[in-house]
Amino acid sequence: AATATPPLPTRKPLQSALSQLQQQDDEAGNATEASVARIKALQESRAEDDAEEAVAEAALEGKPVEFDATGRMIRPEASVARSASPINTEALIEQIKARQDANTKSLAETGRIAEKTPPKPRPKPALEPERKPVELDATGRMIRPEAAPDPASAPAPLPERKPEAVSFTEVPAYKKKWFESRRPEDEWSKWVNVLENDQQLSQTEKHIFRDIFAAEGGMEIDRPDSSNPAKSGIRQTTLNTLVRDGLVPRISAKHGKDPDVKKLNQTDLQEAYKAYFDDIFKGPGKTQGIPGSKILETIGDNEVASAAGDYLFREGNQGTDIALALQKAINTGLPLDKKIEEDDIFGSEIAQGLRAVAKDTQAKRMFLDALADFRNILKSGEKERNEYFRFKFGRR
Repeated sequence: AATATPPLPTRKPLQSALSQLQQQDDEAGNATEASVARIKALQESRAEDDAEEAVAEAALEGKPVEFDATGRMIRPEASVARSASPINTEALIEQIKARQDANTKSLAETGRIAEKTPPKPRPKPALEPERKPVELDATGRMIRPEAAPDPASAPAPLPERKPEAVSFTEVPAYKKKWFESRRPEDEWSKWVNVLENDQQLSQTEKHIFRDIFAAEGGMEIDRPDSSNPAKSGIRQTTLNTLVRDGLVPRISAKHGKDPDVKKLNQTDLQEAYKAYFDDIFKGPGKTQGIPGSKILETIGDNEVASAAGDYLFREGNQGTDIALALQKAINTGLPLDKKIEEDDIFGSEIAQGLRAVAKDTQAKRMFLDALADFRNILKSGEKERNEYFRFKFGRR
């Protein structure tokens, strides 16, 4: 039986391989050393490939294979005729290089490639921060190290401030609606500012003057058409006495010897309030060598001082039972050895009794209630004002 003839080993013709390689180099516009090496390798392997093919053909045709003296096979003519003509390698390399130079020049002229620039130096890697050992607590959680404070970003230390006495500047609750309806609306705040700007007034005096101003209805004028009108509690006759005694020099310089109480502004009224208490407490003040209004500050409790101050501002220190009612209210809560004489004479003992009341919580409570009870009897139509000065719920 006839046997099938095995096909000849197939391989890509060398000339086609060289042509494709040259085409790839032309398209890339860059003949590399690797391309040249590949060309030389293909050329060197060509002889070996042809020899192997000739041996196979001779075996199939039954032709003897001949060798020369060096042991190389003598190739048949047919095999030599089929082989491609030898390639001039050097010429091919020069041709590829020439085409590369031409392409590079053309691209440079059209601006499609830029001049080569030296590569930028790589930045040095940042130094790794110092690694600190990780500490764990008893539960196995990492203990985070405290970050060191940045001196530049740390806030500047606050300047040391001296403690200041707190000033009660809100309108008393029972007069809040009254001042909300007043025109101008800033009547109360202006009064507060006038008091706060006077550095000679103590905090106790400011408390009392605010309470009295609120109780008198602010800048309200009482009985404006009468011969003795009053503004903010200051009557015309009272103002005349203060001017006559030289206790209100600023008012006298501004308004003359016969000022009209209705024309006083808040700065004028502040001077009149202070002068009034200088006159009321002139006896005790003379004994202690201080202005009369400063007696209020020596009492030592703003609520006791304010209750007594408003009572004396409303009633004065003259008249039957005025001083006596105050003396009885003081003695209500004091022990026997500290009680003052109830002689209806307004003197230094009253200031002494008020200081004793201010030091005892129970005596203070009994004094405020007794004075409010007496005022409700004396002027039942002013109960809201009188009840406020009990201070059962603070200054509200």
